[in-house]
This record gives sequence, structure tokens and C-alpha cells, in this order.
Amino acid sequence: MVQMKGTPVSNGSIKARVCVSEDITEADNIQPGDILITYSTDIGWSPYFPLLSGIITEIGGTISHGAVIAREYGIPCLIAVEGACRAFKTGDICVLDTQSSTITKIQ
Repeated sequence: MVQMKGTPVSNGSIKARVCVSEDITEADNIQPGDILITYSTDIGWSPYFPLLSGIITEIGGTISHGAVIAREYGIPCLIAVEGACRAFKTGDICVLDTQSSTITKIQ
């Protein structure tokens, strides 16, 4: 089982498909309802946020772009999940749970 911990910045729990996009050039792989796993986000990601059910970033703080946008949209979000882009792959089904501060691959 793959499970990683991070810092919760927007609360919630969701079970969904993961889309790993190391940078914006891979964002076209995002499907509606995906949990996005990326290094960090910036304004260029804005068109994709309405599609997402969760956000995981490897870097960032409580006032980083991804954290602020996640709170605005009410999307569950963990930050500082180092190595997440390598540990998970697009298509994995995962549970993102901010109460336990974890993302867990379930299949």
C-alpha cells in the first residue's frame, strides 16, 4: 500500500482517480473529478481547478497558490507531500483524507 502524509490546508475526504502532472504541460490529462498531484500550482492552473476533487502539492505553504485556491473552491488539499509525483501515477484510485493528513492508494 502506498500512503503519504502532508499538511492539510483545505478540509475534506475524497476517493477518486489521480492525475499526476509534474507541471502545467501535462494538465491536459486531467479528467473531471480527479485528484491532482503536482509539485506546485500557479495562476496557469486556474482553468483546471473547477474539474478537481482534490489537490496534492509537493511544495508550498498555507498561503501558497494551491492552498488558497483549494480553500476558495472548497477542495480537499494536502501540501508538502514530498515525493508524491513519483509515488503515485495517473489512473491510481486514491483516498485523500485531510483528517488523517494522508493520501492512500487503494487500487
